[in-house]
Amino acid sequence: MDMQGRYSKGVVYLAWGEKFISEARNSVSSVKRHNQIPCTLITNHEIEPGQFDSVVNLQLQNSYKDKVLINQSPYSKTVFLDTDTTILGSLDQIFDLLDVFDIAFCPASGGLHYTLPGVPMEAFPEPSAGIIAWRKNERTDRLFELWAHHYDLIQSAEGEGAWDQRSLRAALYYSNVRLTMLPDIWQAYTFDSARLLGAVKMVHGRGKRLAWSIKHLQSREDYRIWLPPVGSLGMYKTSPDDYVRISISSLFFAMKRSLRLLLHASVIWRLPENKRPM
Repeated sequence: MDMQGRYSKGVVYLAWGEKFISEARNSVSSVKRHNQIPCTLITNHEIEPGQFDSVVNLQLQNSYKDKVLINQSPYSKTVFLDTDTTILGSLDQIFDLLDVFDIAFCPASGGLHYTLPGVPMEAFPEPSAGIIAWRKNERTDRLFELWAHHYDLIQSAEGEGAWDQRSLRAALYYSNVRLTMLPDIWQAYTFDSARLLGAVKMVHGRGKRLAWSIKHLQSREDYRIWLPPVGSLGMYKTSPDDYVRISISSLFFAMKRSLRLLLHASVIWRLPENKRPM
């Protein structure tokens, strides 16, 4: 513990509602299997800590803007995780990064469907808000202030929506934090493709595909492509069966997407608004 009464490092979750609190409990269990570090839940519910080492009760809006409140972490170095994450290894190397950098995050795969004043959108990627690591100092304190400010600006212009990543992107660009980005092994999605090298440290996703994804993401550590409908495919060692699976899966998902867009265009089944388009 430091001179200000903060633990040196730990993991933080933010959740409201039984569904997300339950997810956070499952996620923190995966953290504890591979790490001996304290974990804190930030919530607006009065609950027993259980698997958590501490619970911080705050007034939440039950919106994406609540993520800014992860700055209430009791730790000098914090790794924030979304509730639907599964940790598969040690987080030590992320905390090591915070000896040099102020903040670390994974870049998101989307983010070219909008613009931000002065930001070179194709050169400065949108951050994923699924895993964020930072150390407390004056620069990151200012970063969180900017995050809240830009969230309000975007929401004022666009209305209610999932603006956490868009506003964080603006805050990062306009701040003076020293930042670094994490490779995809630190956040492999169950629903999105990726290029991977090394052991996957975290899987992000929920539902029936989760167990299958974890199994296949852990099946190899060489340079590979992760295709959720197919599995992990080696960049240099791909079998004939893999090519068959790729062809069939690609055809299926292309047909599924085309049908979904057709239903949207015909107003039979509208796509949700104010989500994060790719």
